[in-house]
Amino acid sequence: AATSLEAGTALTQQPCAAAPAWTVAASGQLALAANPALCLAVGGPEAGQVWGRPLAPDQKTGADRYAVVLFNPDGLQSQTITVKFADIGLDVAAARDLWLHTDLGTMTSYSAVVPPHGATMLLLTAQ
Repeated sequence: AATSLEAGTALTQQPCAAAPAWTVAASGQLALAANPALCLAVGGPEAGQVWGRPLAPDQKTGADRYAVVLFNPDGLQSQTITVKFADIGLDVAAARDLWLHTDLGTMTSYSAVVPPHGATMLLLTAQ
C-alpha cells in the first residue's frame, strides 16, 4: 500500500508530544527551532505516516531545516511512503538520510519503501 501527501491524503497536525518517541543519535545533534510548529502526521493507525518538525536554521546559510520521519506502523507489510515537501512549507530541499549518513540530492518530494514497524529519517534543508 502507498501512503502519500501527493496522492491527496489529508494532512493533519498534532502536537509534537503525540509523536512516537524515536531515539536517534543523529537527531540529537540537531537543535530544535526556538518556537517549534506542530508535527505533521499522515494516514491512520496502519497507514504510512509522515512526522516532521522544524529545526533551528542552518548555521552557515540561515536556510530553514526540518527533521522528517517516514514511519510504517504496519507489522506485516512494507509500505511506500512519500512526502511532498511543499506540504511542509518547502518548495525545494536538499535531503539527507540521517540513518544511512547519505546525501540524497535536491528534490521536491521523497519516497521510500519502509519495512514493517520501520522508519526512515531525513534532514531537509531549504534551497
